[in-house]
Amino acid sequence: MRSFFPVCCEHCGMPKRREAETLGLVVGEIDRFVLALIDDSDAMIDSRFIRTGTKRVAALEALDGTSKRIRDGVGTILRSNGVPVRL
Repeated sequence: MRSFFPVCCEHCGMPKRREAETLGLVVGEIDRFVLALIDDSDAMIDSRFIRTGTKRVAALEALDGTSKRIRDGVGTILRSNGVPVRL
């Protein structure tokens, strides 16, 4: 089966936004901002080491909304290509 949304690298697993958009995924401005925050974060380092100081992270509500919109968009594209999807 063809992979619709290739990943950018092994360690983060985030889809390439531009490539996903060429395949039909619509990513809104708010979602672009949230994805940029995720991409620019040191989440991998923070999960292994205790770091002090300030940091900028996306709010849980923003992450929840972005993940739902991406899930729904991917589901719509997969269904339109004949892939059975259950959300």
